[in-house]
Amino acid sequence: MKRPLSLNPVLIKELRGRMRGPRAYLFLSGTLVLLGLAGYGLYRLALFSAQSFFGGGVPQGALIGQSVFVGLVFIALVVICAIAPSLTAGAISGEHERKTYDMLMATPLRSSSVLLGKLAVSLSYAALILIAAVPMVSLSYVFGGVATIDMLQALLLLVGFALTFSTIGLFFSALFRRTTPAVLASYTVLAIFVFGTVFVYGIVGTINQQSPPSWILALNPFSAIASALVNPVSSSPTVFSIGGGFSGPVFGVLWLISGASYDPATLALPRPLWHLTVGIYAWLTIALYLVSTQLVKPVRRFRLRRRAWAMVALFVAGSIVAALMLYGPWSPERILAWLRWNLSTPSNLIANGKFDAPLESAWQVSTESEHDYESGGEVTPVTEDGRTLVRFSRTGEGHAETRITQSIDRAVPADGWLQVRVTLRVQSDNLYLCGIFGSECPLMIKLNYEDVAGRPHEWMLGLNTETVPLDFVAYPETCTTCERPRPFVPVPPKEWYTYDSPNILESISPDALPRRIVSITLAAGGHTYETEVAEVALLVREGRPPDSGDAFGGFLTPTPAPIGPFIINRAIQVLPPLPPTPAPTATPIS
Repeated sequence: MKRPLSLNPVLIKELRGRMRGPRAYLFLSGTLVLLGLAGYGLYRLALFSAQSFFGGGVPQGALIGQSVFVGLVFIALVVICAIAPSLTAGAISGEHERKTYDMLMATPLRSSSVLLGKLAVSLSYAALILIAAVPMVSLSYVFGGVATIDMLQALLLLVGFALTFSTIGLFFSALFRRTTPAVLASYTVLAIFVFGTVFVYGIVGTINQQSPPSWILALNPFSAIASALVNPVSSSPTVFSIGGGFSGPVFGVLWLISGASYDPATLALPRPLWHLTVGIYAWLTIALYLVSTQLVKPVRRFRLRRRAWAMVALFVAGSIVAALMLYGPWSPERILAWLRWNLSTPSNLIANGKFDAPLESAWQVSTESEHDYESGGEVTPVTEDGRTLVRFSRTGEGHAETRITQSIDRAVPADGWLQVRVTLRVQSDNLYLCGIFGSECPLMIKLNYEDVAGRPHEWMLGLNTETVPLDFVAYPETCTTCERPRPFVPVPPKEWYTYDSPNILESISPDALPRRIVSITLAAGGHTYETEVAEVALLVREGRPPDSGDAFGGFLTPTPAPIGPFIINRAIQVLPPLPPTPAPTATPIS
């Protein structure tokens, strides 16, 4: 006869004992009073800040709502850190001290059932506190700036932290079998998670004199929940993933606590810290629970049967595979991108990229000069060693820019591969690092494109010869007039040089990825310059190769290699040889 479904008897017994006296209700009431007073204090502080420092041009409702929400979430996390380990630190040791452990082990319950009941009651108690605080946290909706997804995400993270901290207390309770050492050990580990990681983070930053890697804070629950509230994919980061749009002092505090960092040259943010924290905490919870099931046994500890050893091996292998798939090179997205890479073929979006046909058949020539009485430069097709080159040249004093532009109007996959290849020779250049504003390079490659929302963008790459600067002029190391500042690429003067860019799509923030390439422009800017271009290609391909970078991006350093009569510099060659250049289809320019 099938047994009826019933609750864990240990869970029922512990819940009745824990909720029978007034202590639980007094603690719950005290926690709610604390959250209420803290919420009111945060409201008054945020209101004063909005009125005093930001005036009437700032959405005060969003600032107040976000400040109250963030403050209450962090106070709830402090409460979880304070009570979760103590709820289970005496779970097994208390049975030993009350001399009821042998009686408990004499019941038909398995050790895993006993631990599960002890753990479930502590987690239910912590969940009761969080659920009781939900209406108070929901008051932030009155002011705006917070979405439902933000609240659900914070609540789930708090429950996960409570589960991990309760498991840590349960482990030490089964290990020491005495409540006092178990409590001390549990809070020592928690202090290492909270304060030890911050100390190591600061020491590493001081030694290296730069921002430390954020993974050092992966064990810190405060950094993890702060990173969950910071938008990790926006080029103009906001406070919350969906609901917020105000990037004021609340965002600054969260950004600092989360240890987040981004590349100022690309504004591309790495994977959020809480993704790594959730994986580590989940593995730690399962591992400590499995070890505790052996520690709680009165005899024959860690004497496992074949099935148990098989489960241990499966857990270890599953952990390795999960780590590689979630955080390493075997992620499902990268596997699918690699399959698409192997099933696709590369294509060149540029017509007449080798300038074999007349230049005006596919390119539009234009010049621009700062003064009307000065020439904007010349674009001249020349022949050298049996091939046609395009020469950009100018001699003058004021700023000028000489350009050739080709209309492309082609869609590109946002998760694919987009690469620029150009072979050039800079004969002369009289400006250091592309000028004062970073907009006068001997050769600039500009891509005009539209994102998914139809907004126009420009991606720019400057190549320069790094000539000796003037002592009284401060030149930038990045383009200060570009939409996204980018470092310049140095090229050797008076030598042929081929530059293969990394995947352009990995250098653009996800909210600004191109959906359609509008045009490409080759331009030379400055006062006096002479640059020759032998070939330009814009390569596109579905998917991404397995060696296109780690989980956070990055590419190997290009190395020079001689090919034919030219000295070129190529990045990792992941594309097969280009197909023949398509015949020009553009209408000749009159």
